[in-house]
Amino acid sequence: MKRTRRNTPPYFDIKRCLDLIRQIYDKSGGTIVKSALAGLMKSTEKSSTFIMGVASLKEFGFVTVESGNIKLTSLALSICRPTSPGEKKIKMIKAFLEIEGYKRICDLFKGGILPEPPFMTARIERDLNLSKGEAELWVESFIESANEAGIFKLSGGRKTIPLEYADLSVYEPEIQVESLEALSSPKDTPSFITEPTEVQSAGKTKTSTYKAEVIGGDKLVVIIPEDIDLDDLEYVKSVVDGWITKLKKRKVQSE
Repeated sequence: MKRTRRNTPPYFDIKRCLDLIRQIYDKSGGTIVKSALAGLMKSTEKSSTFIMGVASLKEFGFVTVESGNIKLTSLALSICRPTSPGEKKIKMIKAFLEIEGYKRICDLFKGGILPEPPFMTARIERDLNLSKGEAELWVESFIESANEAGIFKLSGGRKTIPLEYADLSVYEPEIQVESLEALSSPKDTPSFITEPTEVQSAGKTKTSTYKAEVIGGDKLVVIIPEDIDLDDLEYVKSVVDGWITKLKKRKVQSE
């Protein structure tokens, strides 16, 4: 990392920034005066905490300053009022990657098991031309923000950074639909098998195959990574529900 006057991570990590933008959204809908934001930070407009806090919000792409007011960006609003859990997750990762230092660290460790913090610190200190103290700050901030944003994948219970981490599509739930024909009636609903019928391997990620059988004999097959989290499962459900709604409408229109 090229040495500059500021070789430190954002003053507020992404978790604290996310908490602030949610408070701004709940309190004002998107635009807040500086004094009110300072109050949310339990600070004052002229304090270093407020100044660096606003700088952190801007670094993550969460706010702009317009006519003395703090305004949430479209990125922040997408996180505060997402249309699906999947959208929220992608936007959080996008915000995480707004920080150049985080991207540089991802580049160092992508495609492999994340080392323990002392080894990360030594590598960052050497490869990014930082002091030990600066490297320690970056490691602490990186791990906290990466955990909150969901940048890590799991491999054998260990954290990894996907090789193609910058391609946000790698964080989309893996959904494979083999066939889903028109439902036999608008009231038909799928009945899911609660246990996977088989386990496959997709690269280094184990996946489980789940089958949903529609009351007419038609089948929906969904392949889901075993380390999928609750938000992703909710996203999968929203996709399946969307297909069901679409096919019910198609059935009604054809009658």
